[in-house]
Amino acid sequence: MRIIIYLLYNLFVIPILYCLFHIGYFFNDKIKKGIKGRKKLLKNLEHDLKPFVNKEPRFWIHCSSMGEFEQSKPLIRKLKAAYPQGFVLLSFFSPSAFEHIHGYDESDYICAL
Repeated sequence: MRIIIYLLYNLFVIPILYCLFHIGYFFNDKIKKGIKGRKKLLKNLEHDLKPFVNKEPRFWIHCSSMGEFEQSKPLIRKLKAAYPQGFVLLSFFSPSAFEHIHGYDESDYICAL
C-alpha cells in the first residue's frame, strides 16, 4: 500500500502541483517571485558560497516563515558570539520573508529556497 501511495503521489500529485504553480505564476505575485527566485538557485549558491568554503564551523539555519526567523535571531547571535570565525547561512521558503530580511547583518549569507 505504501508503494502505491508513493507512486500516485510522484506520478500525479507532484506534476499537477507543478502545473498549477506555473499557471499561478501569471495570476499571483508571490508565486511569481517564488518561481523567479528558484531559477538557477543551485548555480547561484555554488558561485556565491565559494569565498566561504574554508570557513568553519558552518551553520545552516532554515526558516520557513517570518515567525521562525524571529525565533532564530537569538540562536544566530549566540552562534556568532561563540564562533566568530564561523559561517552562518540563513535560508527561507517564503519570498516575502526574504524581501524583509535581506539586510539582516548577523548572518553571513541569506537566500530563498
